Amino acid sequence: MCLLLSRYQFKGTLAFFRPHHKLPILIISRRSFRSSSETYFHLIETYGRDRALQQGKKLHAHLIINGLARLTHFASKLISFYVETRQLSDARKLFDKIPESNIRRWIVLIGAYSRRGLIQEALSVFSEMQKQGLGANKFVIPSVLKCCGHVYDVQTGRILHSVILKYSIESDVYVISSLIDMYSKCGEVEKGTASV
Repeated sequence: MCLLLSRYQFKGTLAFFRPHHKLPILIISRRSFRSSSETYFHLIETYGRDRALQQGKKLHAHLIINGLARLTHFASKLISFYVETRQLSDARKLFDKIPESNIRRWIVLIGAYSRRGLIQEALSVFSEMQKQGLGANKFVIPSVLKCCGHVYDVQTGRILHSVILKYSIESDVYVISSLIDMYSKCGEVEKGTASV
């Protein structure tokens, strides 16, 4: 079987493509080529960005067949893909298949929801994360602070501010800029600029 990255679908092949390309990008033969993780990651990201749902589902099926879809890194990328294409139930199904203790799954789903403007969903998943006893870190805090700013939830923002100080991560650029942004959106500009 041949995997063809192209705009065209050929009988008997699984076609992957970037919609804005006119010519085939790459032909991958199972017999002669072992695709790297980076190739798959790039395809998943591209399909998510281009909202190419059908091609992404075909790639997901290919990853399942090859036993790769349940690996955390692939599952995390696929979660982001499904959120980007507004397939929230599929994203959540994948999320639920990753072991609960894996912090990366929480970071990915919260971040993906936040980027897509799905604020309540992101805050709900963060709440679940807290109930599981998993602490916030410098990777999840910016996404949650962004959500707090959008819904003017200064109370949760203040709690996260104390977590930032407790774990001494206020020097992280993304954390501090998210904190300032949250306070500014909640009408407490002085508090945000005092954080710097």
